[in-house]
Amino acid sequence: MKRDIIFQRTLSNEFLGGTGGFFLIAVKSPIQALIFVLFILVLQEVEGKLIYPRVVGTSIGLPGIWVLASITIGGGCR
Repeated sequence: MKRDIIFQRTLSNEFLGGTGGFFLIAVKSPIQALIFVLFILVLQEVEGKLIYPRVVGTSIGLPGIWVLASITIGGGCR
């Protein structure tokens, strides 16, 4: 349950920030706005799959691969 709340909060923050940026950029150039959306999506994937496990692993003393594995396995247990 706590994971769902964290995921929803993070997703809503990403959505709000990305939407605001998209509209501001779209005023000038719709093509650049689409590139911005793609950039944000790629950035979020990199952050979620590479950076987050490394930071969390360092803070709790586990290698990043174990953190990623536990998130993947624990996320599927519902």
